[in-house]
Amino acid sequence: MIAVSAFFVFGGQLPTLGNPTGIDRSQIEFLWNEGEFSRLITLTDTILASDPLDADALVFRGLASYYAAVSDVDADNRDELIRAAVRYLRRVQTISSAHFAAEVNFVLGLAYFERGRHFADLSVEHLRTAIDLGVVDAAAFEFLGLAYERLYDRERSIENLLLAAERSPRDVSFLAVAERLVENNQPREALPHLQRVISQSEEPRLVHQARFILGQIQLSEARFDQAEEQFRLVLEDDPNSADAHFYLGELYDAMGDGVRARAQWRNAVNIDGGHAAALRRLDS
Repeated sequence: MIAVSAFFVFGGQLPTLGNPTGIDRSQIEFLWNEGEFSRLITLTDTILASDPLDADALVFRGLASYYAAVSDVDADNRDELIRAAVRYLRRVQTISSAHFAAEVNFVLGLAYFERGRHFADLSVEHLRTAIDLGVVDAAAFEFLGLAYERLYDRERSIENLLLAAERSPRDVSFLAVAERLVENNQPREALPHLQRVISQSEEPRLVHQARFILGQIQLSEARFDQAEEQFRLVLEDDPNSADAHFYLGELYDAMGDGVRARAQWRNAVNIDGGHAAALRRLDS
């Protein structure tokens, strides 16, 4: 998920610094706008070496650490940078809770989300604070929804994912909402979001996933012809879709046609020898 949040908190612009405390503003601004986060870390480390309580340096050290982590492909480096982001941003909060409060809480919420499920409550706390302070980025609501999901609060998860989708109408967001609604036993509410993805998305992967979900809803309601249409439409677009064959097997099994069901599961395994669901069906 970390790559999803790779954007500038301030729209690529440096916030106005009140009462500068020794930071070379032009150099900080240049490094920030150029996305030179490693160099920004070095610069702020130099400032903090002489003044560990420099609030501006602490803020930019924390922000630079988070955004450096976004682009780091090394898992260990990324983890250390995320920890550093949390450390420096929490430190500035102990000095002045109002210093860049919205931005600090926003990035803290993202960073805690990256720390994993055990930090989901802290992610929620800081993201909600950031939103209360005026952050309206779709990512704030998207990560808040995902953090609520980690806390098994599906209602709030869906609510915030919908808010994210409204602010940034992305196909993947509407698909995510539909998936959560189905998991929350609200398949009827998921239908318009699935239809939106199917009719508007230019990404075949997302369209296929939406058809699979829609087909499973129709299958659960014994609308066999409609479900079969969804799975076969995927096969028309991608004849090597192991999942489409698997779901056709599920369909025929529900219809009581075990011979055709096993034939489709075998097709899935022939395409993808590691298709776990099809293998389990064939072994049963």
